Amino acid sequence: MDTTKALGICVALAATGAYAAHCSPVEGLAGRVLGEKAAALRFETAPSASYRAEDGRIVIAAPDEGGKALALGAYLRDVAHAHWGWCGSRFPSELPPPKERTPVVRSGEIAMAYNYCTLCYTMAYRGEDWWREEIDRLALFGFNRALVIAGLPKVWQLTLRELGMDEEQIRAFIPDLAATAWWAMGNLEGLGGPVPQETIERDAALGRFIVREMRALGIEPVLQSFTGLVPSALERDPGRYGLGGSRFFAQGMWCGRQRPAVLDPCDGAFPRLAQTWYRNLFKVYGIDGAAAFAGDLFHEGGSSKGVDVTAAFRAVQAAQQNAAPGAVWMVQAWGKNPTPAMVEALDPRFTIVEKLVYDMAHGDADTRSWGRLPVIWCELLNFGGNHGLYGGLDVVEKVPDGYGWGLLSEGLETNPWFYEEFTRRITGGKPESSADYARRRWGTDDPRLVEALALLRRSVYSVPRRQQGALECLYCAFPAWDAKSASSWGPKTGFYYDTADVAKARDLFEAVAKERPDLLETETFLYDLTDVRRQVLSDRARELLPAARTNAVARAAFLAGMDEMDRALAASPYFRMDRFERLAAGLDPEHGPAALWRMFTTWVEPEHGHTYLDSYAHRQLAGLMRYHQGCWTHFFASPAAAAGKALDVHTAGPPSD
Repeated sequence: MDTTKALGICVALAATGAYAAHCSPVEGLAGRVLGEKAAALRFETAPSASYRAEDGRIVIAAPDEGGKALALGAYLRDVAHAHWGWCGSRFPSELPPPKERTPVVRSGEIAMAYNYCTLCYTMAYRGEDWWREEIDRLALFGFNRALVIAGLPKVWQLTLRELGMDEEQIRAFIPDLAATAWWAMGNLEGLGGPVPQETIERDAALGRFIVREMRALGIEPVLQSFTGLVPSALERDPGRYGLGGSRFFAQGMWCGRQRPAVLDPCDGAFPRLAQTWYRNLFKVYGIDGAAAFAGDLFHEGGSSKGVDVTAAFRAVQAAQQNAAPGAVWMVQAWGKNPTPAMVEALDPRFTIVEKLVYDMAHGDADTRSWGRLPVIWCELLNFGGNHGLYGGLDVVEKVPDGYGWGLLSEGLETNPWFYEEFTRRITGGKPESSADYARRRWGTDDPRLVEALALLRRSVYSVPRRQQGALECLYCAFPAWDAKSASSWGPKTGFYYDTADVAKARDLFEAVAKERPDLLETETFLYDLTDVRRQVLSDRARELLPAARTNAVARAAFLAGMDEMDRALAASPYFRMDRFERLAAGLDPEHGPAALWRMFTTWVEPEHGHTYLDSYAHRQLAGLMRYHQGCWTHFFASPAAAAGKALDVHTAGPPSD
């Protein structure tokens, strides 16, 4: 069939999710993001990636589907001035021809997406439609690896059934979908469960979809390795499951939650259990092998007492190689891991260290070395999905090219400017001017918007000190007169920028919006206008709270600010709690919405009272602000507040209307 006609059919079918047999994955991607304009493209196989104009068409060339998606993304960004991301996208109305053939070259071998936390703080309760868009995003940016944990409940269920564990115990071990990240890391078990069997099956089907669609576009899924983590119930009665005499290591507690135990990887039972695990892993995902695995032992305080750590890690990697020869273990450099004893065990041919960098002032100040192991530079801008304008643009623009890159923020639906600069590095892209970014993001380089970007760059996006994520909104904090952050680990040192710069940037956005109401129909502009409004109100809360202790007018203004913020946030769907609730209800109607409320507020069940995890994943969302307003109202009226003390003000769930 004529290739022009073939692509036209692909374009027509892409909108419905159906594909003709002759439609390649990248042709389907082009049809989804560009619609009828994709007919101007021609894809061809070539030894290297490039784009060019030829015979009135735009030719995208590369050796494989992933390379073609990478080249298409480079053309769309650099020639067609498109913008796509997690906070709205804007594709062009026309596709201009390139002036010359342009090669597209990666600046590193690996471009990795996500850490475990990302997959809950950003992706919890996202279905196939959302993931279809997400995989397209990743492919256009040029990511070639991505962590996948959807489907793990089914893998565990099949594996534990083979061990003889009864259904009630299995279900007690599996958490709800909002907590699977920390379960996979060995931090907890059973939180929010038991979940319905239909949810487990639906999640497994989603995992198969994600793996299939990623691979079609050249993104290799990074799957959960078997590291020896097992239910704590299995450790208490191993003989019942054919593991009598096996050696286990209790892992204690993590933030008040029971951790899974660890079966010693050097124990004779480990290879047998690992073989069962990998067989079920591949069965659930519908594949016959894997190119990459993830999974950490002794994460965030896990106990290695009595463990021959080097021998244990060597045994874990040997089981990986037995299941999938040549597969690479993606190891997180977080906390003390990987320790020298771990590094000694790991084969550099089959290991990559993910260097998590959250220092937005200095970037590469962590000088730890991991011997001969290859290392990729991984940004960790965001914690918990918290909202807050923040980021070291100079840091990410100046990191030297290396072996590869990792997008490991916990929450991706924030700070689009930072992630734009980061993803440009995958193909060696240089920093762009504020005017160029404005044109791509909003379709206009109005001088007032360019000035607003300059104000934000010199304030919130120029971080002078090391801190864990954005300056947090005190409206979302556990009520206390001396509150400095919303989460236990959030920054406590106050403003590092002039709040007047942010307020002036907001005013410039408002002026443009007043003159150009059509921009409010552009999701990217509406997101950023809402975000800068939100930041000004958040900054004001930090200024009001000290006075509220003795001043009734300040207390009233503090509470009224939450009403104002709720109204401002409602303008953009990205800042509405009901959007999250609808997504959660689609995957788990019984548990999903309540699980999100828990994650965004108390993190663990409210009856546990105030914990270190309280408000860790707080969001500034329309609808959710009512919860925080109720907490502060209760606090202001309490005898404890009058006495200068804190008060446990948690409610059991979202307040009623």
